[in-house]
Amino acid sequence: MENKNALNIIENVEPSSNEITTAEESKLIQETLESIKTIYQNGYIETMLKVGGIIFDKIYKNDATCFNPDQAASKDAQSKLRLFKQLARESDKLYNKGESFPGKTWLYNAVRLVAEQKRFVDSPEYAKLSISHKIELLPIDDKHKKHEAINEVLKSHMTVRETREYVSNLSPRNNNDSSISYFINNPDKGLNADSFFEEKIKYSITTDRKKTSVLKNWTKMVQEIEKKISDDNEKITKVKNLMRRLEEFQPSNKRKGKKKDIE
Repeated sequence: MENKNALNIIENVEPSSNEITTAEESKLIQETLESIKTIYQNGYIETMLKVGGIIFDKIYKNDATCFNPDQAASKDAQSKLRLFKQLARESDKLYNKGESFPGKTWLYNAVRLVAEQKRFVDSPEYAKLSISHKIELLPIDDKHKKHEAINEVLKSHMTVRETREYVSNLSPRNNNDSSISYFINNPDKGLNADSFFEEKIKYSITTDRKKTSVLKNWTKMVQEIEKKISDDNEKITKVKNLMRRLEEFQPSNKRKGKKKDIE
């Protein structure tokens, strides 16, 4: 169920070297794919909205203010967020065991999508976006910045992929807890190592392959930082050496006069 490309469709079907596809057959394939896309996409969206609606109703008590940045830190919002995280972790465990449950990220997108529909119910621009575009814009919390992004996406006629890239290039402060890739690429943003690991890292590493990949990236990051420190230390040593020599230097306090021009 949790598939980043779940709403995508194969645009071109090319035959293998030992197959011949006529123009009529190619047209038939494209028409069939479009029919499959419509059915699958409608079912995918309907499922996401239904699941998100259940969570929004039972866990968040239909309170969209819990998702507003200026109220997200309230005691009530934090209590509901805690329940949702527990729910998401349990569902994610079942998902990773191969059972028919959605993963953590899919659940987050589902409930946030429903909440966003409530927050932007009066926005005709938001209503013009496809569900896929709305999902890509979820990392932007601030309502004013969200409106700016919506207008930019519509004005530039961005594809879903272009919208994803556009959001990823925005300031890091627009990223939230769902953007685990941001935190993995910026581990120094975790102010407390223990809580950072528990909240941002632990439940996002679902396979040995991903664990190895993250460790590899962090190792490279450490090496780059260590090299920079080494280079900076070398610069510090040079500057200190110049400082020492300057401190020992005794100026003559005599200015060299300019030679008069010979008339």
